[in-house]
Formats: sequence, C-alpha cells, structure tokens
Amino acid sequence: MSTAAPGPSAKTSTSTTETWALSATEALAAFRSKELSPVDYLEALIGRITAEDERINAVTEVVEEAVTSAREAETFYTNATDDDLAEAADASRAPVPDVRCSDFP
Repeated sequence: MSTAAPGPSAKTSTSTTETWALSATEALAAFRSKELSPVDYLEALIGRITAEDERINAVTEVVEEAVTSAREAETFYTNATDDDLAEAADASRAPVPDVRCSDFP
C-alpha cells in the first residue's frame, strides 16, 4: 500500500462515482474487470475515513488484516484468468448487500 492514501475525491477511471462510494457489488465488478485494484479501493476508503474522522470519529485504526487481504486480492485479480474469475464467482454465490459508505451520515 502506498504511504499516501487518496483523498475522498478519488475516482475510478471509468466512472464519475467516487471510489470510496462504490457499493461492494460495484467494487467487485471493478476488480473483476481490472478497472480497480482492491488496494486502491482500500486506500480510497482510508482516505474517506481520514477526511471524515474528525466529524464522525468512527474509526481509530485500520486493521493490518484489511491491508493484507487487499494485497492478496489484488494479486488474485491481477493474475486471474476468465476461468479463475468464473470459478471464484461460482464459489461465492452468497448475496452481497449493496451498501455504500455514503449511506451512513
């Protein structure tokens, strides 16, 4: 992970939606299409947390496990073939709630 997290206005390359505002479903689709890296997504979320921390005081630290998981996911999505992605999608058919950071005041 880079040392400087993008600010709250970090955007995806294919959309005007702010990266931190993507739902889990949207982020997963962007990972699969290789438009967004899990590490970049985590950095955008950290940037948003940092920008809003004084106002909402919701998070005090980023768990190292999140960083490790994002790096592992980035490696998977960077190297994944279409077959790998299809297999991963089949293995994870549980519904993912479409929740956005912006849903919370």
